[in-house]
Parts: sequence; C-alpha cells; structure tokens
Amino acid sequence: MEQEASINIPSSLSREIARRARWIAEFRTAHSSIWSALDELVAAVYGVIRTAVAIPALTLQRAAVVVLWNKVLEYEIAALFLILSKSADQALAAQRLAAEVAHHCALIGESEENFLVWQNKQTDADKYRQTFEFKSSSEGFLAHLMQISSYYGMHGHQTAHFFLEEQDRMVIDEQEYVVVGRAAKIITSELQIWVRGFVGINLGCANALGPSVMSKLRNEIGHIEHIIELADQLLLQLDAPNDATSSTNAKREAAGFILDAWREERRNSFETFCDEQQTTWEAIEAFVEPVEALIAFNQRDGGTDHRLFVITMLWERVLEYQIDAIELVLAKELDVGYTLMRMAAEVVRDCCRIAESDENYRLWCDRKSLHEKPEYKSIFCFKRSGPEKSALDLYNKASYRGVHSTNHIDRELKRFGDAQLGQLLEPAVTELEQYEAIKLWLTTFGPMHECFVSIFDAQCTELAGIFREMCTAFEPLLKHIAQNLGQMKSEANNARTKS
Repeated sequence: MEQEASINIPSSLSREIARRARWIAEFRTAHSSIWSALDELVAAVYGVIRTAVAIPALTLQRAAVVVLWNKVLEYEIAALFLILSKSADQALAAQRLAAEVAHHCALIGESEENFLVWQNKQTDADKYRQTFEFKSSSEGFLAHLMQISSYYGMHGHQTAHFFLEEQDRMVIDEQEYVVVGRAAKIITSELQIWVRGFVGINLGCANALGPSVMSKLRNEIGHIEHIIELADQLLLQLDAPNDATSSTNAKREAAGFILDAWREERRNSFETFCDEQQTTWEAIEAFVEPVEALIAFNQRDGGTDHRLFVITMLWERVLEYQIDAIELVLAKELDVGYTLMRMAAEVVRDCCRIAESDENYRLWCDRKSLHEKPEYKSIFCFKRSGPEKSALDLYNKASYRGVHSTNHIDRELKRFGDAQLGQLLEPAVTELEQYEAIKLWLTTFGPMHECFVSIFDAQCTELAGIFREMCTAFEPLLKHIAQNLGQMKSEANNARTKS
C-alpha cells in the first residue's frame, strides 16, 4: 500500500470504479441518439413528479404515492447506469426494487384502507403481505418484471451461467429476448427491458394519482408505441459498428440534462467522501485487493472440479456486487447499495451450501424450478454460526432498507405538514445513515470472504494468510468506526430531544 501510494498508482478498486464510469461515458459518446432518447424519458417523468407536488389539497395518502414514485425514478436511473457499466445482475435487482415500489404506489392509490395497511406493515405483516401481494392476472407486466428481475437479479445470479452456456432466454410483455453471454448483448437486452419497464412502471405510478397526472405523463412521453419501438431498435443500433452511426452522432451531440446531472452529482458525492474520509476509503481499498488476488489465483489454478469452478465464479460475483454497493453508498444512493449487499450475502450462503456436497450443487443448478420448494429452502439457508453469521446479519439489515426499501420512507412522510412536499422529494441522506451503511459493508466484508477462503484454504495457503492478517490488522479501525457511529447516533438523539 505505502509503495503504491508513493508512486501514485491507483488501487484496483479505484481503477474498477473508474472503468465503470468510463463505460458509461463511452456509451454516451458512441450512442448519443440513444442517450438523448433515454434522457428525454427520464426528464418527462421527473417533470411530471415535480408538478404532482402542486396537486390541490394533497392528502398524506397521495403524498405517499408521490414520494414513492420519486424513489422509483431513483432506482430506475441507478438501474440504467448499472446496465451501462455492464453490471447485469445488479441492474435487474434495482429494477426489481423499482417494480416493487411501483406496485405499492398502485395499491396505495386505490384506497385509503390500503394506505393504512402499508403504514402498519411493521405491526401487521401478514395483512400487509396479503394485501400487497403481486397478482399476475391484474398486474401482468409488473409481476412479470418482478419474476425476471428476481430470477436474474435478486435471487438468481443467473448471469454467472453465461460463462457456461452460450445463451439464455427471457420473456417480458409476451415478447422473447435472447440474452447472450457477451457484455454488448447483455447491455442490449437489458436496455430493451429497461425501456419497456420504465414506461410501464411510471405510467402505473402516474395512474395512482388520477387521470389528470396519467394524461400529463402520456402527453410528455408521447405515443407509447413509439417508445416501445425505440426499445426494439436498440438491438440494431448497438450491434452496428460505431462508424455506422458516426454521421448521426456528429450532427447531434447527446443531450442528457437529467442523466448528466445525475452522473455529476454521483461523482461529486463519491469524490467528496474519498477526500474527507481518506482513512476509511483507504481501508475499503485495502480490503478489496487481497480478495481479487485470491479469486484470480483460484481461477488460474483451481483445478478441474466443476463445482469449485462455479464457486470461484460466484465468488467473483460477490466482490462485484460489493464494489457496486460501496460505490452507490458513497454516492448516497443507499437503497440500491443495500440491495446489492443483500445479494452478496445470498450468494455467499449459496456457495457455502454448494461446497458441502455434489447433491447440493445439483439442487442449486435446478434452482429455477426448485427455488420455492421445501427441499431447496431447507438446505439453502444461512447458518447462524461462524463467518456465515455475518452474511446473515447483513442479509437481515439490508432487507430493511434495501430490497424492501419502503420501510424507511415512513419516517420521511412523518415530516409531511412540517415541510413542503418538494423537500420530501429531495431527502438528504444524513452522514449518520451513510456511515451506518459503510460500517455494515466493512464489518461484514472480511467474514463473508472468509467463507470462500475456508473452501479454498488448502489451494492458496499463502494468499489466505495475507487476507487473514489484513482482517486482523484492520480490527482496531473497525472498532474506531463503530465508536464514531455510536457517538453520531448519540448526538443525533440529543438534537432530536432538544428540538
């Protein structure tokens, strides 16, 4: 670490985050017309949400829909950037988050009774689950998007199979898409799904606020058929060589006002944290490098055991999820960041079970058909001891604000009446909230990767020793972070008491 710093070589984590930002920038340059069209879609929804604030006599029920709709837009933009940075699973997980919250918007808008059920979901979880269950017959598109996003994103890490299989297929809105295991093809397929999902999800949210808002959004985004046609054209445009669209790009520079502003704000938040919290950032960087070395070693010298080969691939997935998660957390996009941390915990759990026997590996390979069956669930569950317990703790904590993210929005709605609704649409992520997420990421990173190190210990003893020494060396820093967090919580409580 000291030697690298002295010659100013960026860490592997810094290079990886910079690479993802570069991929987004390259897409914007190479496909400016597509970027502009995507921005127009986002800007249309953004504008209608802001005008919805001015609805006369806005009730708390309607305010909840507006605030949740704003969250849907946040998750969809995060999903779009994840697609463009070639994070396939992560993007679909963010879309699942958006679909779930859009589903809540639709049901809250239906009746005051549903709104009360949603408000009391913590105290009457059974009634909440029954009321807010997806119904495929009436919500075909949303339910189907949820199913796809769960299979490939949240609960699937299915794209890992792209290393093993030439292609896979997914169906959405009665149209089949072929997903091929090449980055460009994955981007194409996910962008098609994103556009269709974005239109359908946001029209559903607008409908929850009544015909006038629905009509305004339809007018803003134009004819739905034209938007869907755009999605179908993406495949041809993205597959074309860059010089085939260069003349178009020369005539029209990408206009990405909302998307560019979002990119800039994300970059500024990230850089501000790295500058102001240099010690914590260096700890995050230091954690990643030995894990990358361990994964690379096992990919190169892991032998011919197919089961261990798959575990190594999934180990790499865990690290990818964690890198995307910490970047989002440092950029103050906590909900999606927590969601990706939760995904990482699930994959750790699955790999621990796969490592136990060939029969477990067979069950995992058939998880699409067995996922909801008792024989699968009884085996693929977390153990409550050893390093795997940290994965379970992360899973539980990340479920509160991540995949079931509307839990924490209740607190924001309680400010309604004391603050303008416009302020609720731009809720500031507090330093305490961000620090809690960083602490969770740091304190669970070592134990979660220890689960993998234990599986491959005999094959990489020296590297495993370096990793464990690093975890031990950082224990004082983690304790210091925990103490700081405790002090921040105490100060926040005192401030609330005084107010």
